[in-house]
Amino acid sequence: MTISRINSRLATAGVATALVAGVMVAGTAGSADAAGTTPARGLGGGTTFTCVVPILGSIDLPLVADIPDLPTSLPTGLPLSGLPVDVTSTVPSSLLGPLAFLGLGDIGGSISGFSMLLGGLPLSIDDLSALPVAIPALGDLPLAATGLTSGGTAKVGAPGVYDLALPTSFNFLPLSSLPLPIPLPELGLPCTIKDPSAAVVGQVTVRKQTSSLAAVAAKKTIRKGAVAKVAASVTRELGGKGAGGVQVLDNGKLVTSKNLNGGNAKFALRHLKLGKHTLTFKYLGNAKTAGATRTVKLSVVK
Repeated sequence: MTISRINSRLATAGVATALVAGVMVAGTAGSADAAGTTPARGLGGGTTFTCVVPILGSIDLPLVADIPDLPTSLPTGLPLSGLPVDVTSTVPSSLLGPLAFLGLGDIGGSISGFSMLLGGLPLSIDDLSALPVAIPALGDLPLAATGLTSGGTAKVGAPGVYDLALPTSFNFLPLSSLPLPIPLPELGLPCTIKDPSAAVVGQVTVRKQTSSLAAVAAKKTIRKGAVAKVAASVTRELGGKGAGGVQVLDNGKLVTSKNLNGGNAKFALRHLKLGKHTLTFKYLGNAKTAGATRTVKLSVVK
């Protein structure tokens, strides 16, 4: 997927430019059907916005936005920056004729102030823009604006189920070379969602990160009365160090526990009886990390 980067600028505007501002965000609603960390199509959908344009006044227009690389299941702490975002539209042929008659040869523009929401987490979109596309002689004109979620976007928060929603408002800045003496608003053409209850275009389930527990015994066989030394470490799914407690069970019976320090814990097990031991090291996890277990087998001899 290519990302178009166009410098946002104000344009000399007129009736044709006002029409372009409206049709730039035309589209139909979609749905989400992605799953896991390799989604089939990502999340997205649409609803109607009311845009205020010079001379024409308030115009109701549907908008569709998709985040194709956003799965419906995410681990806590996952960075959400740099995800491609698509805003698609179709200019109906009924508007293309008047636009061409007024001298407009192509349609394009950029959208500012566009911030989707994942629960209460804003996903700001940078460089959301559409390269100018030539007006065809016949038929509708499909347009596609693309951008990226901002580098300042926060990481995924606590586990739960969160709505993905379109913004309640944004500004559209059309690009046009048509020299008509009707100025645009300084920040572009304001568009506001018509029905806020229709903003949700999907749901995302945030789950705990999985964890990996390693446990290594200094010796697999020790003499009775000696200390069995075992080093344990916990790594989170996204590479961070585990935090919280680790329990040690000897043949199913709890014998000791320790808190991790920098993801590590060292155990010195005393008073082990003669015979074979299956030591189970159990990481208990925490609010954002799932637990894990590892077994270590050792023998105590005379």
